[in-house]
Amino acid sequence: MYNTFIRLYIFIALPCNTMLLKRISIFLVVILSCLQASAVSYPDSLLFKDYGEQYIYRFKFREATFGKDSAIAIEELSKIREWAQRKDDPLLTYGYRILTTEYYLIRTNADTGVYLKQLKDLIVELDRQNLKNLKAEAIFTLASFYWNKSKYSQAFEHDINAYKIYKDFKTEDFPGKPKFLFEFANHYYHFGDLVSAKGYFLKAYKENWYRDTSLLLSNLNSLALSYMNTGNTDSAEYYMKEGYAIASAVEGSIWTGIISGNLGHLYFILGDYDRAQPWFQNEMEAFGDKPSMNVANTLAVLTSIYIHKGEKEKALEYALQAYSILQNNENYTKRYGMCRMIYMGLARGYAANGDMDKAYKFLDSAMVAKDSVEKKVNANILAGIQHALSAQERVVEQEQFERDARNNEMLRNILIASIVLIVIIAGLLINRQRMKHAFSRKQLEAEKQYIESELETATKQMNSLVGSISEKNDLIETFTAELDRLREYLSADNLDKADATLSELQKTTIITEAEWEHFAEMFEKVNSGFLKRLNSKVRGLSPIETKFIMLSKLKLSTKEVASALGISPDSVRLNRKRLYAKLGLTEGEHSLQSLIESI
Repeated sequence: MYNTFIRLYIFIALPCNTMLLKRISIFLVVILSCLQASAVSYPDSLLFKDYGEQYIYRFKFREATFGKDSAIAIEELSKIREWAQRKDDPLLTYGYRILTTEYYLIRTNADTGVYLKQLKDLIVELDRQNLKNLKAEAIFTLASFYWNKSKYSQAFEHDINAYKIYKDFKTEDFPGKPKFLFEFANHYYHFGDLVSAKGYFLKAYKENWYRDTSLLLSNLNSLALSYMNTGNTDSAEYYMKEGYAIASAVEGSIWTGIISGNLGHLYFILGDYDRAQPWFQNEMEAFGDKPSMNVANTLAVLTSIYIHKGEKEKALEYALQAYSILQNNENYTKRYGMCRMIYMGLARGYAANGDMDKAYKFLDSAMVAKDSVEKKVNANILAGIQHALSAQERVVEQEQFERDARNNEMLRNILIASIVLIVIIAGLLINRQRMKHAFSRKQLEAEKQYIESELETATKQMNSLVGSISEKNDLIETFTAELDRLREYLSADNLDKADATLSELQKTTIITEAEWEHFAEMFEKVNSGFLKRLNSKVRGLSPIETKFIMLSKLKLSTKEVASALGISPDSVRLNRKRLYAKLGLTEGEHSLQSLIESI
């Protein structure tokens, strides 16, 4: 368009003899040429795409622009917003309006009141247009602004409102979801609500399917620390090692050092100093000649380890290195937690080396830092309480607003008869549903009572059988002992009768096939699914081995098992030995019983 206009103007104006007209013409040509040169070309392929595609482009634009000089950033934001508006793409225009207000609110010292109102008005407009994804993004931006201003109550309120919208979106439709969840989790972490923080860190981790590496590593590290600080050391170790594996694949990533230090600290907490030291070494190598406060923290921990090992000179050396890093850090006096740990390390190091004057000096400094830490924690707790109270007040206000709205609606309602009819019908339907529910509940209770009765009967029968076998064995042992004592005094005829009686008594303990079927049925009721789990876990068991395991489950002795199966105790021991070999167990009743109890 510009080229056509320039050619047309040159064709008409330059042939004129009037010098003034020629000068005006040349001036206009130059102006139009400059306008053409200054026109910015943006990808038309971005126009009228869905929110997800446009968000990814806008996010990259944001990363590239927000770090620039403010005048340049504002100019670029203005140009691309006007371009989107010129192209009549409302979705893209709204997106860049959000970015523009975000820049002014967070990156500049402009009048925040003006841009805060613009953002709030934009949220209302997006709600009216039913653009939920953009509305969620705008509310999240508002939450971030309040958080940066330490207005935690308003920040949490808008965090929650944004979450209510974007939680149901899939990540491919709402690419900012992992980042938003991560920031939300961080806010809970800040106030020490580690349970809530873990939940949202996990959600962010699961949603980050496209693996934004930087966000993923931050998320894994924070998730692991949440688990570590709540005593779930196994989970903490798992996520730290997963983060370390990912960081190791990124050349020059500082995360290898950070996560190594956290792993070392985890093993230190567990008292496993030998496993902690290599990870601490990894951390210090990763940071090299640019030691960070993380390294200072690690050196303080190593001080404790070497004191524990009795290497007092090495301990003091590490404590002094940590102190040197601390002093070279800007505003280190405000990092109370870190100061306390390093001062305590110095106190222990000097005390171990016999310099008690310096030890007491740094111990006093550690106590001052401890008081400052507690004050900061108390301030966070107070802010959390204020947030809760403010949120509660807003809930009360909202409920009152809703009540007033309902009352006004009822006053305006002239169809009272229709409302009454609807209420009656609804009451009848609810009553019918209640009756159905009551009937279903009674059926369930009856079935439950029947199952419990069956289980109780089966348990009694099992206990009766086991008790009977035990009692008969006791009787047989008593009878056998008495018979052995009287054997030399009895006549041959009476001795034969006594032996026959003993033989018949021994037969009464044997479980017959018919009895065994009943026994197996009762056993399965009491130990539901045991045989199925046994066969899936141990294949190729013979019938006698299965019976042996079932009786062992009831904790019968070797003699009692022998009596029940009608075999000798030696045969029971032989079967047990074969069973050990088949199961790959070391010999001993404890190992077999442990396997049976685990099924």
